[in-house]
Amino acid sequence: MFGGTGGYFWLDSWILANIVQLGTQTFCGRFLNRTNDPCGRQNDQMTQAARSGCANIAEGSARRATSRETEMKLTDVARSSLAELSGDYLKANCLLILIARVINMLNHQMETQGERFEQEGGFREKLTSIRVEARAKQEAAPMCPDCGKAMTRRKARTGKNAGQGFWGCTGYPECKGVREMEETTDSKEPN
Repeated sequence: MFGGTGGYFWLDSWILANIVQLGTQTFCGRFLNRTNDPCGRQNDQMTQAARSGCANIAEGSARRATSRETEMKLTDVARSSLAELSGDYLKANCLLILIARVINMLNHQMETQGERFEQEGGFREKLTSIRVEARAKQEAAPMCPDCGKAMTRRKARTGKNAGQGFWGCTGYPECKGVREMEETTDSKEPN
């Protein structure tokens, strides 16, 4: 068709093969490293197959003037090289399909988690409801005699009053204000 050298520059197959070669080099540079391709064999195999596809298309076109048989053989080598590369990408495609499936599963999992969260709430919400219930059970807290902040029910851990309840300032440790609890049946803490 074009005859001589340089005609392959206008062949769609050569242009697309070059795009494949550039894409393969980018793919290998980005995704194949010493961890997943320790000896660099996969990288070399893929980049060489892509390079061979371009080179054989170009050489076949250049040999067209001398021998149709040589042109056909080189075109076949280019096709075989790109078919080999296709097999390598098929492995990557399988991983892409698996990744897409996992992402789909995770989307469904997140939907279920969201529905459960909407119905039951999360850990913080449960803690908050426990604290609100505990505070509701608590009798009205007095104000601290030292700083005026609200006090909270506490239990002595050591000393002569160990195990007994008292009112402690919520500003502790800055304020160490305390009050005794009045002994009533409602204010006694359960054992």
